[in-house]
Amino acid sequence: MKNIMILFTLVFASMSAHANSDIVNRVERFDWDGIDVVWLQDDRLPLFNIQVYFADGALSDDPSRMGETEFMFTMLSEGTRRFSASEIADSLEFFGSSYGASVVHEYSQFKVSGLLEHMAPTMEMVCHMFQDSTFPRERINNALAKRKAQLENSIRNHGWLANRAFRELSLRGSPFYYPTDGKINDLDRVTRTQLREKRNYFNNDVKKRIYLTGPREVLGLRNIIREQCGWRGHEEQFVRRAEFPPVKIEDGPQVFVVEVPSANQAQVRIGRILNPGEYDDHYSMLLANNFLGGGFTSRLMREVRASRGLTYSIGSMAAAQRDYGRALISTSTPAPRVTDLLEVITNTVQSAMTEIDSEDLERSRGNLIGSHPFQFESPEGVLGRMMFLDHQERPYDELTHFPQRVAEVTKEQVKEQLTALFRLDRQVIVVLGEADLAEQLREAGYKNVITMSFRDFL
Repeated sequence: MKNIMILFTLVFASMSAHANSDIVNRVERFDWDGIDVVWLQDDRLPLFNIQVYFADGALSDDPSRMGETEFMFTMLSEGTRRFSASEIADSLEFFGSSYGASVVHEYSQFKVSGLLEHMAPTMEMVCHMFQDSTFPRERINNALAKRKAQLENSIRNHGWLANRAFRELSLRGSPFYYPTDGKINDLDRVTRTQLREKRNYFNNDVKKRIYLTGPREVLGLRNIIREQCGWRGHEEQFVRRAEFPPVKIEDGPQVFVVEVPSANQAQVRIGRILNPGEYDDHYSMLLANNFLGGGFTSRLMREVRASRGLTYSIGSMAAAQRDYGRALISTSTPAPRVTDLLEVITNTVQSAMTEIDSEDLERSRGNLIGSHPFQFESPEGVLGRMMFLDHQERPYDELTHFPQRVAEVTKEQVKEQLTALFRLDRQVIVVLGEADLAEQLREAGYKNVITMSFRDFL
């Protein structure tokens, strides 16, 4: 049985490497007035896709105006000196275009896609937004009111609240702990002048990289980018770098109970920040995570759900940006069973650190390799992956060599990674639910249980 699984793994690896190699061979790079451009030729349909990478993100926000970068990108389409918000929306909808931004701490990106025949007017409008957005006061007030209401109503979404609280508590001591969209009190400090200054900063000072997919005609965007967007590369272009002292947990785990009323379920998050140097062994980290909690046949799913019935779903994550990483186990359970859940998770992780069944490991390896090609089903997915590799300053050949490198990870490496990532005394545990959970945890022997209100994270 073991030999059959290894054979399937090698077949998956071969098929995945061949598909990825074809993609890499269709990539060309250009220099457009000092801006690095990556083009993936795709002649299958008359469509274009452009992703603009900005080498700065929410870390650019002033401490007194957190959330400003994300809000600026959101408000770009809310009006210019020539067009109202409805006119911009009607125009881009008429062209059949989709567009939007996303902001993380380290970088930001803006995506546009649509029909090739409408590429020029679509991008001209997008460039106009970037250059001439006025951030009308009425639209700002409406957007702020809507955002505040969404945050207030988040009490109904306990999973989202737990993720938000866990991120802040587990990343404290690093530059990445604060939510990129800010909190309710931050929103009152937004002004039109500051939004325009932030837009100009990203237009003029921040390094950019452009990713394109579509037929060769998409290269005609060069003149529009230069003339309409005004984007050019300069030697002084800024690239965000985050340096911080290693975040350490002493005498862990650290336990937080985030109180939220009327919660018959408890949301549980266990994990920690990965400091620089702790996520360099990329492939063994991915395989260890997949083995522990990466699918329905994972160790955690079998022990916590199938064997004990403590939850409907449980999973783990281990991933890195460029300057930090995160490890996380995520699940939920009925409130009276929280300590039982934590005990089973602890025992399961401890067992995995010392004892790994070879067939289970090969099943996880085959799953990880076999799912890899699905990242490249769409041109947008390929561009996104290339953008992220560039951001992490890793080579594209990882797209081709991924299956082989996962196949080479040993059982001992997986054990070492599980210990490094998920050893209990280094974790932050966040339990979101009613207040009496704190006493339940103290009675179970957890020390220094800290209680907080869910409103601390809004």
